[in-house]
Amino acid sequence: MKPVAQVRSYHYWSARLTEKVLEDNVERLPRETEFQIGSSSIGAFKSKNPGYATTRAGKALIIEELLSDHIVEDFDYRGPIDYLRAVTPLVIGSLRAGDGPTLPNDGSGNDSGAVYLFTESITQDGQRVAVCLFGSAKNILDHEPNVPLWRQYGWTCSHYAGLKILLHCAPSSESYRDPRFTWREVAKKEAYTPHIDDEVCDAAIRVCHGQGDFFNGDKKLPPWRRGYTLGDFTSAEWLAQIYFSTDNRIWIPPKNFDRVLVGSALWVRTPRNMNSLRWYDNLDSIDEYRAEDRASDRARSWWHIFGGDS
Repeated sequence: MKPVAQVRSYHYWSARLTEKVLEDNVERLPRETEFQIGSSSIGAFKSKNPGYATTRAGKALIIEELLSDHIVEDFDYRGPIDYLRAVTPLVIGSLRAGDGPTLPNDGSGNDSGAVYLFTESITQDGQRVAVCLFGSAKNILDHEPNVPLWRQYGWTCSHYAGLKILLHCAPSSESYRDPRFTWREVAKKEAYTPHIDDEVCDAAIRVCHGQGDFFNGDKKLPPWRRGYTLGDFTSAEWLAQIYFSTDNRIWIPPKNFDRVLVGSALWVRTPRNMNSLRWYDNLDSIDEYRAEDRASDRARSWWHIFGGDS
């Protein structure tokens, strides 16, 4: 076997979404291979190795080949999108509920059991595109998905029309046969207006870009300072299935978002072996780390709690 040219780590993996693609499109997976060592005259024996399709990397390779004609990689693309793939900075946080909505699976009225994954990009023609992805907290790999008490502060969404849809679907939609169908059906029942995509996208961007903040005019906390944030990547490879989209401009001070896409991630992986989530005792320790990072050659404009090349 050739040496690995680039070590890759998976930090988020939706077993249900990946298995659905394989179950619906692949008749038979190469589960294992058998080979013979030696000749029959000298007591040869057979050995079995697990097939590549039993690993995350193997399944991801098959899925990318299957969906190659359906995956969009250009944020400038204005048509309907089924699957979106990109390498971007990515923020991960816990999806919380304010005092208004009732959570279907949690009596605390706060922790939904789901996470959001958020990124934004400026297209070549100057349009700001936001991608808001949601899924079960159980999909996070190799670290504790629960938010520590000292990180539980700041604004939480409680009254936007689409929030109830997010809270209903994000934690458990992957347990249904067709998650995308579940999202759309719940949206039809719960939306206040016929403009389903607009409602869901409006709630999604307000959660992903504002949760855990303290609103003070146009000043906003960076994600590593906001409450309920689990961490972030400076560079992450991800593949997502898109359920909702809107081209109606949404103003979230101090930014206009010209397009918002909402869906669920199949996986998030780093292109090289990064450290796992960095835990801190308090915000001061994060500030101290960030100050050291900015002063070093590794300084970046995106804060990295979720790994780094240090």
